[in-house]
Amino acid sequence: MNNKTLIISVALIISANTATANVCQQDRHCFKLPPPAEYVPTYNKLTVKQAILIALENNQNVESDQMSVSVAKLAVDNAYYNFAPQLSADASAAFTKGSTPTYNAYSQVTLNTPIGTSLSFEYTPKFLAPYQGNVASTGTVVLAQPLLQGFGLAFNEIGLTDAYATYQVGALTFKSNMMTLVQSTIANYYSYLISLYNLEQNRESLEAAKLAADNAKMQVKVGQLAQSQLSNAEASLAQQQLSFKEQENALIQNRQIFLTTLGIPFNSNITLDQTLPTSYPSIKSYKPYYLRALQNNINILTQKAQMVNVKNNVISAKNARKWTLTLSATFNVIGQSSAITANNTPANATAAVSNPGVNLALIIPIRAVDTKATLISDEISLAQQQINLAVTENTLRQTIKNAVISLNLARDRILVRQQQIVLTRDSVRNAEIKLAYGQAAALEMSEYRQNLTNSQIALGQTEVNYINTKVGLLILSGDLLKEYGIALKY
Repeated sequence: MNNKTLIISVALIISANTATANVCQQDRHCFKLPPPAEYVPTYNKLTVKQAILIALENNQNVESDQMSVSVAKLAVDNAYYNFAPQLSADASAAFTKGSTPTYNAYSQVTLNTPIGTSLSFEYTPKFLAPYQGNVASTGTVVLAQPLLQGFGLAFNEIGLTDAYATYQVGALTFKSNMMTLVQSTIANYYSYLISLYNLEQNRESLEAAKLAADNAKMQVKVGQLAQSQLSNAEASLAQQQLSFKEQENALIQNRQIFLTTLGIPFNSNITLDQTLPTSYPSIKSYKPYYLRALQNNINILTQKAQMVNVKNNVISAKNARKWTLTLSATFNVIGQSSAITANNTPANATAAVSNPGVNLALIIPIRAVDTKATLISDEISLAQQQINLAVTENTLRQTIKNAVISLNLARDRILVRQQQIVLTRDSVRNAEIKLAYGQAAALEMSEYRQNLTNSQIALGQTEVNYINTKVGLLILSGDLLKEYGIALKY
């Protein structure tokens, strides 16, 4: 039946389409919908900060990391809740034909304090006690306080501090991933920008090489240039064509990498704000970056957070080796009601405290070798963590020193490249003047232009190296997100 229905439906659709086509052929005013057009995202004069924003919005790992941090934060809230009053209650009712209904209820309130004190109150009310005869509502209060093992803030807040340390590690991982994404976005942005710039420079050099080759051919025809010089001009042209093709391929690859980082389709229309920083300041001292790194560096903060867990293991192991001395007190609260009288009031209602008691329990461990071994192992782990932290801090100091040196060196290279371009442009102008008066060959002019192109490409690459080095330094100091105006919400 389903197959027949499907066949009939398809036949009807085909017939309807055929009829529509016939009508459209007969009626010139028949309206046809155009085929759906493909959506092509367009971004004009995209800046670095805009590119970072797009990458953060489209990267799926951002949302995943936020969820992980939220789960860790819920664990912290749950650990706080353990020190809040806990209330539980249940009730029941029984109905039997020919008998009086019975109702039962039970409630309990417990409270644990950060010093180890536990307080609980259990209460069982009797709602129909006056009608059921001498039935009592009872409550029990239990108070316990460990005096040795289990006493103190350090031990009882282990769960809370562990949860918070785990939350810190998750938040730092989230921040580290965001900085890595921002770093890759910046690097790929400028790689794509430099590829555009290099392609344009290579195009100008290629045009100059073509002009030089054409002039060389004309000079050979009139006998003003040797055939060997024409061969050199043609070889230079072939080299420029190859360089231009290689730069085109590099541009395509860098564009795809950049669009992948942004998370947008490859067919997007995108133009960049083709400007580089105009100032490249030098850094006089590494110390400000190092001091900020001690407070904000991801590796340093992660190791400190993980060290909290190791310290808690030591505290727990020391607690396990203590004697157990627990002071506890209990008493009952009983509300007694007798049957009701003729005026609908209880004949007798009393409330009393009964069975008060105080207990002091002492447990002394003898030859607890296992707990001692655990304590020694945890103390060794803590010492190793402290050593690793000191090594990380020293390594970080040297890494920041090297980054500052590399940054200042890149700045010096930029200044040298800029001066070199000025001199090369002067050489190009002189060659143009000589060429106009017939005192220089077109091939010589092409070589000067090629030198200028190479100098401009080298300057652009040096500027990008400076930017990438600066970004790496900001990652070490933990200031990258702040530098680009990004604030994380956990």
